[in-house]
Amino acid sequence: MATASAKAASTKAATTDTRRRLLVEPDITGPRVRMGVLWFLLAMAAVTSGRMWISLLLGAVSALAGYQITKAWGPPRRKRKKGTKRSRGEDAIKVDARVAAGVAGVVPLLAGYSTGAAGAGLILAPILVIGYHATKGGTFPSAVPTLFGAIAPALAAVPIVLTVRLNLWAGLFLIMAVSLYDAGSFLYGSGAGARWEGPVAGVIGILAVTFTMAVFHPNPFTPVSVALSGAILAVACPLGQIMASKFLPVPDAKARGLRRLDAYLVAAPVFYICATIITS
Repeated sequence: MATASAKAASTKAATTDTRRRLLVEPDITGPRVRMGVLWFLLAMAAVTSGRMWISLLLGAVSALAGYQITKAWGPPRRKRKKGTKRSRGEDAIKVDARVAAGVAGVVPLLAGYSTGAAGAGLILAPILVIGYHATKGGTFPSAVPTLFGAIAPALAAVPIVLTVRLNLWAGLFLIMAVSLYDAGSFLYGSGAGARWEGPVAGVIGILAVTFTMAVFHPNPFTPVSVALSGAILAVACPLGQIMASKFLPVPDAKARGLRRLDAYLVAAPVFYICATIITS
C-alpha cells in the first residue's frame, strides 16, 4: 500500500514537472500590461505603415530576444565586489549573445526587402554562427546557445513580415489574433489556479478576432477561410509557447524578448502558408 502511494506521488510530481516545462507561468513583475499595450499599438502602427516599418520593429525585438536567449545559457549572474573583473565565461557568453542578437536582428530586415532575401538569411544564419564558433576553436555543442538565439526569434519574426508583404488584411488578422491570445493568456493565466486556464483564455481571444473577421471577410478572405485560419491559430499559439521553452535552459529564464514572440513561433509560419494558399 505504501509502495503504491509513493508511486502515485512520484507520478503526480513528474506530471507537475512536465506541465511546468510546457505551460509557462506568466511573469507579473514590472509594468507588463503597459508594455503589452505599447507593443500592440506599435505593431498595429507598423503594419499599417508598411512592410519596412514592421520589419524594423520585429528586427529590434528579435535582436533583444536573441541576446537574452544566448545569455540565459551562460553562467549564472553573480555579484562582484567593486573593482573585480568578470570571469572569462561571462565575457565569452556576452560576445556570443551579441553575435546572436546581430544575426537575429538582421534576418527580419531581409524579409522586409524580399522573400528570397529572407530565405537566404534563414539559411545563412546557422552557417554564420557555426563559422564564428569555429574561428574561436569551439565545437558544435558550444555553438548551440548562439544558434538558439540567432534562429528562434527569426523563425517567429520573418513569417510575420512576409505575411504583411503578402496581404495587409492577413497581417492585421495575424497580429490582432495573436495579440489577443497573448493578452488573454497573460491576464487570466497570471491569477489562474491551473496553468492551462491562461492558454484557454487566449484561445477565446483568437475566436473573438476570428468571428469579427468572418463577419466582414475582407478580400481575399471568405468566412470559411477565416474560420479555418482562426482554428489553426488557436492550436498553433499554445504550441509556440511550448516550443519557446525548449530554446531556454529553464522555462522561466529571463527572456522577455522571446516571450513577446513565442506565440508566433508556430502560428506565424503556418498562417503565412495558409495566407499564401488563400491569396493564390
